[in-house]
Amino acid sequence: MLIRRLLLVLLLYGVGSTRGLAQEAVSDTVQLLPEQLRQFVYFNMPRQEFVKRLPHAREISQRVSFRRVYIDQETDPPLDFMAFYFDKDNHEPLYEVILGFADTTTRNELAAQLLGPPNYNGDEWYVPRDSAFDYSAWRYQNKLIIIGRIEGTEWAEE
Repeated sequence: MLIRRLLLVLLLYGVGSTRGLAQEAVSDTVQLLPEQLRQFVYFNMPRQEFVKRLPHAREISQRVSFRRVYIDQETDPPLDFMAFYFDKDNHEPLYEVILGFADTTTRNELAAQLLGPPNYNGDEWYVPRDSAFDYSAWRYQNKLIIIGRIEGTEWAEE
């Protein structure tokens, strides 16, 4: 429970410095998330490491053969749940995180705090990187979807 509260505090208050990063390419030495949050979960994280760090997250069955999905519903408000998508190939990297909220107002407030104003396609975010992989985010219903465009995963070619 302490880790989840720390995550929530970091999401709500600790990443304001990432605003503006979406406006220009970011050096690989610049981290998009604070150290405490990167220790909890990070994009391209191997699934096996995730399972060790979040043993309470449960895998949900999927009818698709290319990914594995875990959900964490033991979250504190304003989060209703967090979903984590892993590719089934190679080291099974984490490539998508979905944050679910009770309402769109709270989702919009957190999106603005994390990402600043949308900078792509009118209502989405795109964060290019010098190397490694780029990030994108968008809102859907009461969710904030954040993806890493990692080679070999679902969103790499988009």
